[in-house]
Amino acid sequence: MKFPELNPHQKHQIFYVVSAHNSNPNGDPVADNAPRTNPYSGHGVITAASIKRKVRDYIHEKYGDAPGMDIFIKHEDVMATVAAAALSKAGLQLGVGVSFTPDELGELLDAGLPEAFDVQGESVSYNGTLKNAELKKVMKGLAEAGVSDETRQKLEQLTSQKLEGADRKQLQKEARPVMAKSFIDARLFGYTAPDSAGKTRGPVQMTDAESLEPVNLLEQSITRVARSQPGEKEGNGNFGRRTVVDHAAYVATAHVNPALAKLQGVTSEDLTALLEGLWYGQEAARSSSRPDVRVEALVIVSHDSPYGNMPSHEVERRLSVQAGERHSYLVEYDQANLPEGVSVQIIR
Repeated sequence: MKFPELNPHQKHQIFYVVSAHNSNPNGDPVADNAPRTNPYSGHGVITAASIKRKVRDYIHEKYGDAPGMDIFIKHEDVMATVAAAALSKAGLQLGVGVSFTPDELGELLDAGLPEAFDVQGESVSYNGTLKNAELKKVMKGLAEAGVSDETRQKLEQLTSQKLEGADRKQLQKEARPVMAKSFIDARLFGYTAPDSAGKTRGPVQMTDAESLEPVNLLEQSITRVARSQPGEKEGNGNFGRRTVVDHAAYVATAHVNPALAKLQGVTSEDLTALLEGLWYGQEAARSSSRPDVRVEALVIVSHDSPYGNMPSHEVERRLSVQAGERHSYLVEYDQANLPEGVSVQIIR
């Protein structure tokens, strides 16, 4: 699949059309993981967070930790630790620096300091990412390695100090471009990080996907004939339930803000990676509960004005998604009498 090169200095609206077939496209954890629905209309919902998760996972799988293509929000990773590693690599001091004598530094370096401690010259700083239990373990290990009581006490005092006021604001100001340069999801979607890395708004803002019609939910029983323990009885003794959507089409919209794209350093390659993630992300996320969630089309409406050449709601009214045969969907976009400066590209 060849994806168009989008100019990050233009405004774009990307319509994301997906369909679910006997699948749970986005479970609700407070409703026994049943497919999300709008309780008032009965329409199905796929949250923007779920869509962006598919994009992140696809980009991480394809590009790994290539320069500038790493992912900030990963499964099971600690955001504070990931951010601290990126900022330390860029040479930013994340905590209050405390001076140690050459002999004290020698003790600490010989014993081996965790990555949470950054040594620059004769100064050591702490990024605050270790839990209390982890800190106790570190101190115990240093003691066992022969580090003196005085040096360990000095290090313990360091862990209780934090950047305050103007120093913290200055660090967050310096951290934002580092985060944007290091992580593509921070560049595209923005981020809210603990402590030193601050937060920023991304140029790509995604709406929830909502189904075109109210969805039919099907409850299914699950049985297992294999026994998990030797003492279990034979037969269909293990029962479970799951809920799926029978057939439904959903539409979400991604808005690309050119002013924020410029501020964050977003490139046309980043936007191509976004399109790839939208197109392939659902396929890469197939599972037993979501065996058939299809991306029907991406409709890209581009404006040569950074503020748009027509209102967003007028752009949306021209999109048409019609049910076809055998639970297929036909996606069309009315391009008649489009204002000057508006162009449309459809991927399907």
